[in-house]
This record gives sequence, C-alpha cells and structure tokens, in this order.
Amino acid sequence: MLPSLTPDKLDAIEFGSFVGQTAGVCLAGEAILKACDDAGLSVKQIDGFTYYAGATAGYVDKFETGSFMETLGMPQVSFTAALTSGGGGSAGAIGLAVAGLTNEDCKYAVTVMACQQTERACPNCSSRDKAWPTLSGTGTVFSYAICTRNPLTGEDFVYVPVVVDLDGAPGTRLIGNLTGCDAEDVRIGMPVSVEWTEIRDDWVLPNFRTG
Repeated sequence: MLPSLTPDKLDAIEFGSFVGQTAGVCLAGEAILKACDDAGLSVKQIDGFTYYAGATAGYVDKFETGSFMETLGMPQVSFTAALTSGGGGSAGAIGLAVAGLTNEDCKYAVTVMACQQTERACPNCSSRDKAWPTLSGTGTVFSYAICTRNPLTGEDFVYVPVVVDLDGAPGTRLIGNLTGCDAEDVRIGMPVSVEWTEIRDDWVLPNFRTG
C-alpha cells in the first residue's frame, strides 16, 4: 500500500538578504527557506539549483542562480541548470534536478518555477474573464510514474506521483502523490479524490487517494 506523504518524507533555512531583489525572487527565497526548515536542513547545505529561466512568454521574473545565492546567503553551489524556452517547465526543471542528483553533481537540489502573470488568456476562447468554481475534489489519473527511492536519502521508498484530470474543470490538471492502493495497481483513467495532507501548522498539500 502506498504510504501517505509525511513531513519526514518531504523536502530545504537560514537567511541571506532580500533587499534589492524582485518580488518573484523574494517569494521563491522565502519558500525555499520554509522548505529547508521542514526538512531539517540548513540553506548552506543546498548545492544545486534548477529552474525555468526564460521568463518572457507570460512570466514575471527571470531567475538566475546568482540572485538566489545572494538572497539566501549561499557561498557556492556545485550544480545549476535551467530551461530557457518551451513548454513543460515544471516537469523539465524537476528532470534537471534528478539528473544532477543521479550524476552526484549535487546532494540537495532546489527546483523553482517562475510565477505566471494573472492576465493570461484562455487557450480555447481567448477570454480573460476569471471564475473560481467549487470543485468536487475528484478526478481521474491522466499520467503517473512509479518511483522507488527516497529522493533525499536514496533509501528504498515506493511512491507514485500522478497528474490528475480534475472533474468539473475540463483541461485542468493537478499533480500530487497517490495513496490508497499498491503501486502496481495504478492505471491511467483510475478515479481518485483529493486528500489534504498537513505538512506543518496551517499548511496543507493536495494529494490523491483511490476510491
């Protein structure tokens, strides 16, 4: 049975200077510091950065390693990589981090995705109108991967990240970890429901459960 995600399975804190940095870099820096605190790490243990840097097509900030090092007060890093164009920025940046860890170019990598503008148009009708629908919290598995190692320690640990098509919001997908079944039983099209996982006081993470 796939286990629920708990704080000791999650991951990246000390302080540099946010003075003079853009809002996006400051927000990303604060998020990295909180992630370090959750994982019991010092920010100085982070030795790798991967991110989507081509912030020209609807993105507010262009990220660079130097900005993060200055913001977080880091003396040096051993690995950095960035995507500069194209779609799939989040998945691609995570793939770069996995490559750095697998090749032992770094021990702890942070992945950051630039914030998108709020005034993007609908890809289907070009409308800029917005609505906040109340969703049922259910959906179906669009894609998944079976992972067999804890990305932090390298120890054996089976978990399944899934991409879920959300019911009531055509074309909208959400990524989370799946619980409630064995990894070998996961299938595309499987119905799932959201499960809110508490990771710290007043912080919850959306994951999914079968059934």
